[in-house]
Amino acid sequence: MDAIRNMYSELGVDEFYKEYGNEYTNPHADIIKKLLTGIDAGDYILDLCCGSGEVTRCFPDKHIIGCDPYTHELYKKLTNREVLTFSFKDIALGALAEYSFDTVICSFALHLCEESMLNPVLFQLAMITRKLIILTPHKRPYIKNYWKLENELIIDRVRLREYSQ
Repeated sequence: MDAIRNMYSELGVDEFYKEYGNEYTNPHADIIKKLLTGIDAGDYILDLCCGSGEVTRCFPDKHIIGCDPYTHELYKKLTNREVLTFSFKDIALGALAEYSFDTVICSFALHLCEESMLNPVLFQLAMITRKLIILTPHKRPYIKNYWKLENELIIDRVRLREYSQ
């Protein structure tokens, strides 16, 4: 984790994923699987900031669409599932408005959303789902608007936060 955090600082998030997006894998995949075990996510799931499909692989029998502006090619290659290429800015501007999901799961990314973008992104997500699950290695993001924290699980400093409306 520290190596990726250092590379984010050195290169910036955009440049990091431009350079490494087609080979990125989350080093916490086993923890993600443990945290998501037993979670009722419904049948239609958006794997937001899907990376190489760590969340998607936890729900093999569900209808899942990935979304990632950086790793979409890798996700498609590894999961053979539909993938969107929207950024946080695209989402804030309503790019997901035509979709509806039982759950949106955002893994290891929402804490990277620019502060000015966070509330518009959260609002747009509230328009397409009733359940939001955030996996994060931080206490961030601090979600105050549109969502109510229902549950929090922590394994080895990785947090799963389950929100509802």
